[in-house]
Amino acid sequence: MSDAHHDFDGLTRDEALAELARRGVRGPEVYLLDVLPLVEMAWSDGTVQDAERVIIEAFLDEHIGALHREAGVTVISRAEALRFVQRFLGSRPTAQEFRELRALLRVVRLSGPQREARAKQILEAVSNVGGIAPSPSEPRTHWDRAEVECMWELESELDTR
Repeated sequence: MSDAHHDFDGLTRDEALAELARRGVRGPEVYLLDVLPLVEMAWSDGTVQDAERVIIEAFLDEHIGALHREAGVTVISRAEALRFVQRFLGSRPTAQEFRELRALLRVVRLSGPQREARAKQILEAVSNVGGIAPSPSEPRTHWDRAEVECMWELESELDTR
């Protein structure tokens, strides 16, 4: 992915979908963008811990279950959803990549009538990831500086009020 700054907030939904496809996010995977802020929080202290993976997978299971109930059909299998998330858990995206994906998430998933409820659900789950496991750099606390900064950034960018 390019290190050049892009202003994705001005994109139409179709343009954002084309940009996501260029990045290898296609079809029903677009619905899984909601999980990326959780992944970003997990990476914020430099290490994705097992307890954080459990929270991410629980969110993912709940999320795809809701998609299936809403659509009345299986939109994406759990195995496909786990493969999607593993792409971002297995190799840490850069801060710039996370910012760009977050901007595309806002265009594609946080722009409709459900945006406030969806953003609130994502931010609650992000908070759960940030607080679940002791910080490797500060083992007596559950939130280290990087996690707090990540939460502030995510809240400011995903809050749709």
